[in-house]
Amino acid sequence: MYDVGDILGLTMYSKTAVPVYSEPWDVGFTPELIPANSMIGVVWSFYEPKSGRSRLMWGFQDQFGQLFFTPHEVGMYNLQALRDQGLLDIDEKKIIENYPDWYEASTELISNVGSMITKGILLYLLARTLPKIFK
Repeated sequence: MYDVGDILGLTMYSKTAVPVYSEPWDVGFTPELIPANSMIGVVWSFYEPKSGRSRLMWGFQDQFGQLFFTPHEVGMYNLQALRDQGLLDIDEKKIIENYPDWYEASTELISNVGSMITKGILLYLLARTLPKIFK
């Protein structure tokens, strides 16, 4: 489960065809469709269910400043694309809040391991290349 507020400012991508509405309400207009596997846009706002709106709606702004809305339905959006942008679920956020030192240390360790692997590859390539250059 995710906190909807954490999705604000992230770029959302479709996993299936996504209906696009000009207003965040259930009735009154026929939606257009964004094709599957497409970028929808940066999430600008969200609108919780209430009278006249049976489900959460995501709000976006196009390049001309025009607002548009898409309904939230499980499986409609590419969740991995949001996670790739740093979205954490509620349990992950609790772990970080409860164990900030552990999180900081593990993040640093992962960064250092990546750096060590890169250095190891460069040293290996250098050791293989230098003897050929100075032959």
